[in-house]
Amino acid sequence: MTQTLATLPSSQRAPFSRIQASIRSAYHRSVNARKNAEFRAHLSATTPGGSLLAHARADPRGVAAQKGESSFVVDR
Repeated sequence: MTQTLATLPSSQRAPFSRIQASIRSAYHRSVNARKNAEFRAHLSATTPGGSLLAHARADPRGVAAQKGESSFVVDR
């Protein structure tokens, strides 16, 4: 990044820096949204009557989901 910035003409340094900052900001927003979603899924899975744990969501009628490895029971 520093080397790329150093090789740019001065007229292009500010636009390049703004684009790079925009990309960095979007990345951090994405990471934050993913972490929030994972946290909320964990809370939901550990609350009575919540959803299935992450490994049981792939197959809600599978053994992991039926064994009580979550707080959600699927009726048959």
